[in-house]
Parts: sequence; structure tokens; C-alpha cells
Amino acid sequence: MVRKKQIADINSLHYNKKFALQLDDFVVEVERKLIKTIRLSISKDNARIHLSAPAIMTDKQIKDFLVSKIDWIRANKARMEKLIQVDDKEFLTGDTVSFLGNTYTLCVMNREKPPKIEVEDEKINIYCRPQYTAEMRKALMREWYRRQLYVILPPLVTKWENILKVKVYHVQVNQAQTLWGSCNVRTHHVHFSINLAMKPLRCIEYVVAHELTHLIVRGHNEKFYSILDGYFEDAAELKQILKQREER
Repeated sequence: MVRKKQIADINSLHYNKKFALQLDDFVVEVERKLIKTIRLSISKDNARIHLSAPAIMTDKQIKDFLVSKIDWIRANKARMEKLIQVDDKEFLTGDTVSFLGNTYTLCVMNREKPPKIEVEDEKINIYCRPQYTAEMRKALMREWYRRQLYVILPPLVTKWENILKVKVYHVQVNQAQTLWGSCNVRTHHVHFSINLAMKPLRCIEYVVAHELTHLIVRGHNEKFYSILDGYFEDAAELKQILKQREER
């Protein structure tokens, strides 16, 4: 009975359920819902900012919350816009791509044979049919990254299993754009972003060690970093490199 009354009270409010709020140079799409906690997100498709707020929050409360998050919004919107711009790359001859921390110039070569990619000195050659679109060339490149990681990752996982005395049951490369890796401590399944292929091998090893350390310590606390960073004298430098987003 109380629950029905609460819903009736909320429905009787005169607040707008959906509206746009101008915040500095940003527009935030706000939507009131029957939820308990506020949710702020930035779309990976178009970098739009969306806020889901509890239905009883006033406009002032919503604005105050957004103002308190302005630095987070600014940083993450810029990061997402950069990712979107990178996704628009045409993958044409002369474009640059990264692989294992090095920058290569793309060379697209048309041929009527199955596609393939090979590294030649400071170039990465993409062999494909003339009708291949930018999206198809991008898919080729990402599949090549994925195959390289499935060669690179297993020995590193085995190495850090032995060092940390843990066991991984499954390794997978996924399309994650905002995380380098993730670890399911219940199933001992570890996932790595395909974008790791662009980073130096030392950074890849650091991410592997990071995820496997979660099998000892679940969260990112002092104990976690005392274990992980104890093995990496260059941990601060590696973290800085991993923060940088490269063209792909």
C-alpha cells in the first residue's frame, strides 16, 4: 500500500520527466525515472551526455550534481570524442597505426586474393580486394590485432600465474574501448582489450599482471598495488603510457 502511494506521489510531481540542461558548453539530456540512484553516462557512439535521475530530484539538485561532476564530464567527453574520431579513420595508404608501441605507415595493396596483413620494416601492408571499404579495412586490421594478441598473451599469462601462484581458466580478447582488461574472480576468466596490441610489450605484461593480481586482491587498494607494483620498478611510467590513447 505504501509503495503504491509513493508511486502516486511521484507521478503527481510537476517536474519535467525529460529535458535538456545547458551546462557550460555542454548539453546534458536528463531523464527522471523511478530509480534510487543517479546515473551519469557518455555515449560511445556520439559522446552525448545522459543523466538518469530519481524522479523526486529537483532541477536544482540535478544541476548541483552535474556541476560537481563537471571535471569528470569534460575529461570523459573529450576522451570519447577522440575515440570516435579515431574510429572514423579510413585506413588508407599513408595513414599511421600503432603496433606494440611502434608507429607504422599503412600501405594498402589491392589484389584479387584473400586479404592479409604483414609487417615490413616501418610499414604495415594491407592486401585486400579493391572493393574493400574503410570499415572492412578497419575490421581486417582489428582481426589482425586480435590474432597477434592470442600469440602474445598466453606466455605472459603463464609467466604471471607462476609468479603470483594463481590460476587462469580462460583468456579472451574483446572489443573493450575503455578498459585494458578485466578479471572475473569467480570464474578466473580474464579478458583483454584488442587495443592492447598497440601498446609496448612491457605495458601488455603490466596489464596481464594487473588482472591476475585481482585473483589475490579483488579491489584496487593499497595491498593490491603493493603486490603489483612491487614487481614493476617502472610502474608509474607504464601507467602513464597506458593512459595515452593512440590512433588505430
